Amino acid sequence: MVSLNRIKRGGSVKVQLDEGDNYVDSQTAVPGTVIEKAPKLTNKGNNNEYVFLKVEVPKENVTLLYEKSDDPDNEGKIKLEKSRQQIFKLIADGTGTAAVPAAEGKDVVFDYHGNTETSDGWVLLTEKCDFTGTAKDVYVFGYSRMLTPVGDTSSTKTLFDKVQLKSIIDGEIPGSTAEKITVTGYAIQDRNLDVEGLSADTDPTAEQLTAIYGIVERKKQQ
Repeated sequence: MVSLNRIKRGGSVKVQLDEGDNYVDSQTAVPGTVIEKAPKLTNKGNNNEYVFLKVEVPKENVTLLYEKSDDPDNEGKIKLEKSRQQIFKLIADGTGTAAVPAAEGKDVVFDYHGNTETSDGWVLLTEKCDFTGTAKDVYVFGYSRMLTPVGDTSSTKTLFDKVQLKSIIDGEIPGSTAEKITVTGYAIQDRNLDVEGLSADTDPTAEQLTAIYGIVERKKQQ
């Protein structure tokens, strides 16, 4: 098992996290401006790997505004009462993308490249959202197939492709506050995993990916 922000090694398991050719780790987000951030993982080790991405989205106590795409007649007007909510949209390019379900009362735009019956992609495993004062919401995704060490099957699709700071009342977020969407990758080799029904010959189910990620979590605590 390996945890990373770029590349770290753990035995023969190696995985690389890339976030796009134009992504810069420290950059200023302006409301409405789209920034490239396209996280994907590549197997750089010698073994087959199951891989996961954890995404932490910052929250603030803010008031959102209507945007042109939401309601042209109300652009610039207050959309919701001030509340603690996610301040970024996470957007996947292209058609056929999935979306994180919006809980009741939660204003969120989080599109991602999900898997289908005919295409591999990301599977949402867990979502931890708290409206009572936490500084972030946390999502964990597993990839719907095993990554091989070489070839066309050594990399995932991007989870999403760009982020956008939502339109917020000026001054509600202090200028000294650094807000950042944190993406962390994890990988574990396919051998000796005690997961019922798991086979190298078939893609893992959502339940199996959840079980595998549970093993990753236990190894992180050792």
